[in-house]
Amino acid sequence: MSDRDKSKEQLIEELAALRREAAALKITKQAFDAQNELRDLRENKIPIIIEDSKGVV
Repeated sequence: MSDRDKSKEQLIEELAALRREAAALKITKQAFDAQNELRDLRENKIPIIIEDSKGVV
């Protein structure tokens, strides 16, 4: 069915569903990125920089 044949309410419902799906995908990507960052830290691929009040330790 073409978008031109749908009612305004149907289009609004589809848009809301697409926005929910996009939000869920963003959350999934954030989780995936965090897991990769933790893995890299665990494997010491990324240096850990620790700062105190005087600067880098």
